[in-house]
Amino acid sequence: MPSKKSRKPVKKSRKPVKRKKSNKSKRKKYMTKKRCKSYLQQKIRKNISEHMKSNKKKFKSIKQAIAVSYSQIKRSHKNCKKHFKY
Repeated sequence: MPSKKSRKPVKKSRKPVKRKKSNKSKRKKYMTKKRCKSYLQQKIRKNISEHMKSNKKKFKSIKQAIAVSYSQIKRSHKNCKKHFKY
């Protein structure tokens, strides 16, 4: 049998590819007070309706449902924190 030549693996150095940031990512980060307020209104509406409908109440009162809505919005939309000082 003829002997096969052994090849050594050649290491290729790769330069990291620089990607341009798209405008979409910039738009997502920018939150207006109006947009944050609308998110908050939707969340409050959802939590209060959940409080009223369910037999097993998730919140003790409507005030607690509103407070929880604020914290949920702050958690889900980090950039809305600056608009709500509570």
